[in-house]
Amino acid sequence: SREVDPYRVFAADGAWYVVGHCHLVDDTRTFRVDRIFRLDVLDEVFERSPSTEVASVQVFALDPAAPRVVLDLPPDGRWVVDTYPADQVVDGPDGRLSVTLPVASRAWLERLLLRLGPDTRLSDVSDPTLKASRAEAAARVLACYRDGSDG
Repeated sequence: SREVDPYRVFAADGAWYVVGHCHLVDDTRTFRVDRIFRLDVLDEVFERSPSTEVASVQVFALDPAAPRVVLDLPPDGRWVVDTYPADQVVDGPDGRLSVTLPVASRAWLERLLLRLGPDTRLSDVSDPTLKASRAEAAARVLACYRDGSDG
């Protein structure tokens, strides 16, 4: 749950985003609108200062020191290169790709690996704690199905 002072709403790459001051982290953040589960409009009013001017928004602005992973993708995983910023893309045998990606967060990597399925291999990681991301995420999902909970 976050309280956000919205500065700008925009569309990019087929998705809508809102940029604003997030009170939780006391900094400007960008949120995908389709990932907002609930919205309450507050009676509070905020003043935008000149420093809150958002001239240009980069959808993915990652820390250069963010950990990296190398994914071995099947041919039908090429969409990853078109969707996310990749440091390196190498065409491999049989249409497979080796893609080096920065990791915004462990949760992001888990969602991506689950979405890509078992034909994608995590061939290298700069942060060893990310190596078990897919297995741990899959185990949590299976546990939800076993006990009937929502997660």
